[in-house]
Amino acid sequence: MTTAIPYLTHVCNAAVGCSNGCTYCWARRFAKRSPFPQCKTFVPHMHPERLKVLRRKKPSIIGISFGGELFDPKRPRAEIDTVMNACQPRRGIRQPTLVFLTRQPSIAQRWERSFNWPFANWWLGLTATTGQELTEKAPKLLAIPAAHHWLSLEPLTDVRLYSDALKVVAEFQWVVVGSMSGSARMGHSATIDWRRCCRRVVETCIGAKISIFVKQIPADVDGRCSRNPLDWPTDLRVQQVPPGWAEILKEYA
Repeated sequence: MTTAIPYLTHVCNAAVGCSNGCTYCWARRFAKRSPFPQCKTFVPHMHPERLKVLRRKKPSIIGISFGGELFDPKRPRAEIDTVMNACQPRRGIRQPTLVFLTRQPSIAQRWERSFNWPFANWWLGLTATTGQELTEKAPKLLAIPAAHHWLSLEPLTDVRLYSDALKVVAEFQWVVVGSMSGSARMGHSATIDWRRCCRRVVETCIGAKISIFVKQIPADVDGRCSRNPLDWPTDLRVQQVPPGWAEILKEYA
């Protein structure tokens, strides 16, 4: 299916649901609109028919299980195997760019040998919302020999990213940062602190020559998120993507 995520052309939500229970999870809120009972409860489960999006012949950038946690500790191994097998490069066929995102790098590590990583078209990403989570989990994800590692600081809930956490940011090839979305709001002082923290992330990435994509920020008026860069401070209007992605994204604009 196509997606509103600006740096992807499609998502493959074959493995849905998550047991983490984050109160701010946009995917959980979105799942409540689904006609499928299991989706509404957000328990880990499969929709294998959705794997067909991986067969696209046109160049595309596909997010794998952005509507849940593929490597959820409560997800049966057979479900993860099904998705990972479907993602394997197929000889003689143009390969889409596959973008993985997980909060469970320890579980993802178990599939390292099973699937002969790295594949050139796979981007393995870590979701982290706090500095502590980032410093604890990043080494585990970076230890997986993926061809590309990326980082999602969305939603960035901890505005106290100290120097040790910023050093970890610089170890990734691409970084996405964003505030909470939906009905979540931030007060004026919290908005100022969030922007200050976001600037530190942007400056760190630019200094390390790492692509940085600011996805959304809290707005001035009431703290709700703003997705329109024209409404942001000039120095935060940075939406870089990895080499080659921009040309693909233009085809779907």
